[in-house]
Amino acid sequence: MNPGDHFAVGRIDTGMCSEKNILANTTFNQRPSTASQEKHQFRSRIQQFTQGVEPSAYTDVTEDLLQASEWLDEPGTEQKVILIVSNLKEGLAEGYVRDDVSLQLAGYEVVALTITKLTSDIADPRKYMGRVDS
Repeated sequence: MNPGDHFAVGRIDTGMCSEKNILANTTFNQRPSTASQEKHQFRSRIQQFTQGVEPSAYTDVTEDLLQASEWLDEPGTEQKVILIVSNLKEGLAEGYVRDDVSLQLAGYEVVALTITKLTSDIADPRKYMGRVDS
């Protein structure tokens, strides 16, 4: 995290991604001393969220990846990195379809930091491996 870098953290716990899902969004000041304070504040907001996070009814991973890629396509973005903490299992609201959505992520680095195993993965580990591979 360097001065001038832009970061945003969003939740993927709704049936539809929107600006309301952004928990923290900042561009660090070019001055290192000011950027250092901003980094601490940013980290504090994220830690506060993660301490109280609960499992969600919906996880629209595909839509959120689309939203993140659109956001990163803004002019001036040099490095495009999307970090994901999820079980990567789509949990869509009724009527939502993501089967034929093709994600165009060439030029992006997508990193899944934690892919939680589900109880159903014990019976069929191929499900877990399929989520990890995608």
